[in-house]
Amino acid sequence: MGDILERLIAFNTISERSNKDLSAYVRDYLTAYDIPFEISEDPTGEKVAILATVGPMINDGVVLSGHTDVVPVTGQSWTSDPFLLRRDGDRFVGRGAVDMKGFCAAALAALPRLRERPLKRPLHLLLSYDEETSGIGSLSFIESFGRDLPRPSHAIIGEPTEMQVAIAHKGLVSYQTKVSGIAAHASRPADGVNAIDIANEAMTFLRCAATELQADRLKDARFDPSFTTVHVGWINGGTAANVVPSDCTFEWEVRSVPGVDDGLVNEKLDAWAAATLTALQPTVDISTTTTCMLPALSTDAKHAAVSTTLRLAKRDQPCTVPYATEAGHFQRAGIAAVVCGPGSVEQAHRPDEYIRLSELQRCGDFITQLGDSLCV
Repeated sequence: MGDILERLIAFNTISERSNKDLSAYVRDYLTAYDIPFEISEDPTGEKVAILATVGPMINDGVVLSGHTDVVPVTGQSWTSDPFLLRRDGDRFVGRGAVDMKGFCAAALAALPRLRERPLKRPLHLLLSYDEETSGIGSLSFIESFGRDLPRPSHAIIGEPTEMQVAIAHKGLVSYQTKVSGIAAHASRPADGVNAIDIANEAMTFLRCAATELQADRLKDARFDPSFTTVHVGWINGGTAANVVPSDCTFEWEVRSVPGVDDGLVNEKLDAWAAATLTALQPTVDISTTTTCMLPALSTDAKHAAVSTTLRLAKRDQPCTVPYATEAGHFQRAGIAAVVCGPGSVEQAHRPDEYIRLSELQRCGDFITQLGDSLCV
């Protein structure tokens, strides 16, 4: 397992980069053990998702799902090369160790053993891309389940939960809004249209929307905060203090509790923009694009997927997690989903990210027992 993790971490799969080399390694590994798999590429051919299967290709199997991309290391103070796995006692240190190449390594290590078991239902392993950015890297396979591929009974997303079983999380939708104004000399501001001013009005609109959502009756006490939030996190515009800025771009997100329409805020912003533009010159524009989509998750605690995963993970009660995952995509496709994986999210996205060997071994045991449950 450690050898596999070392190989996976050695591939620099920061989301902006290709994961083709990692994919080639995984395909060679699967081929060596005669484990069947399918691939799905993005339109550029630079990003590859893999679906491997052990057991019969029939309905009612289980999907283990993990992503192969990682977040950047720029600006972080690592004490060693983040893409060279370092052993520090019980810890494996490296970018992606806990989020979430550790889980991917544990799952890959288990597949050859499970291939020799008399599985009566299949175990699928889905390795996606771009979970950390657009969130779309798993969709091609998820949308194929029940159509071109057997429909699984449920999915287990191996994000770090310390092997607790999470049944709910907020959704995440990220947006980029671009404002195009008209440049002019700052001594004659009326000759132009200030894109930063318009962007500021748009952000004020979003701040008001956030206040309304905080007061909305649709809350979920399982989360802190218990309401849907709106957040502007990045802005860029203008060229100099003496120039009326012609362009301004800002990025924002909505983190919605389950049951809230995660596109409603953007629809309201679009309506506000349309009304605002009618009073401005025709060359002025306000446009918003979706950059990431991870739907909220809320799985019934009484669902068989929950009780089964709790039993295998040796946990008494399910929990919730504060971050978004690909589990919402499965649920939106009609496939029950839970989140359960090794390590703590407290170590994710940080310098000297790590996962403990004991946590990987516990995850490996969990996957082996999951395979055993598919033999009966």
